[in-house]
Amino acid sequence: IISFSEREKAVIDHPYVQRLRYIRQLAFVSFVYPGAVHDRFSHSLGAMHVAGRMADQFLYNEEYSVLARILSEKEKELLKFFARLAALLHDAGHPPFSHAAELGMPKFKELKLPKKWFLKNSESRTATHEDFSVLIIKSLAEGKNQVLSKDEAEIIVSLIHKKVTVPESWKQIFSSNIKSENLHDLARSWISGDVDADRMDYLLRDSYFTGVPYGSYDISWLINNLGVVTRNNSYITSISESGVHSFEHYILARFNMFAQVYFHKTVRCFEYY
Repeated sequence: IISFSEREKAVIDHPYVQRLRYIRQLAFVSFVYPGAVHDRFSHSLGAMHVAGRMADQFLYNEEYSVLARILSEKEKELLKFFARLAALLHDAGHPPFSHAAELGMPKFKELKLPKKWFLKNSESRTATHEDFSVLIIKSLAEGKNQVLSKDEAEIIVSLIHKKVTVPESWKQIFSSNIKSENLHDLARSWISGDVDADRMDYLLRDSYFTGVPYGSYDISWLINNLGVVTRNNSYITSISESGVHSFEHYILARFNMFAQVYFHKTVRCFEYY
């Protein structure tokens, strides 16, 4: 059961997000595992849902998370909003055939993205799906079908793209006693990190649709044992002792899915050709 707000519904219903219904999550994997015909849209919804569950644990569990004790209700609400939308839109820029088509993408400079958003960047490099995600999210804040403000779009792209700088609008959300840049690093790891909403969703989803048991793990127990602590003046993700085995299971599930599904020799041949 996945719930969403009216703001989130407006983003979900946008044509740039709905296009993900027509892009298979695992591209050519269905030639080996015929059930793997699920799409990027369902994964994006699932990642948003998982990000929301993680945010609830990080922002409201005072026993496990320092953030639950130091952030105001408004700060918590905004942080959860941006985490969920970043997870929803993290794959928005995927081309047909997903990762397999990235070699055919244009140069980064052709996307004409705001230079001030990025750290020092080589404009001659080939664009990635993350770059196109930035372009699409920027477009969601423009035109008659605008569903995000420009500040919201900039914050979201900074959470999904590691070469985008931390925007001033992010820093203005939090009070002076909050290390906003360290908190940004932490929030970015919820979208792409060792334990993130993206992987936590796709492992279970891909395992289910391919019909293999290797990607299964106890997502509820893992999330319920996560927390946030401060170390060396930074916020970092923690896991309680009782959750260590579920974390190990999650890591092993990822390894096995790469070995058995994502790097299957026939799949790799299709991608190569």
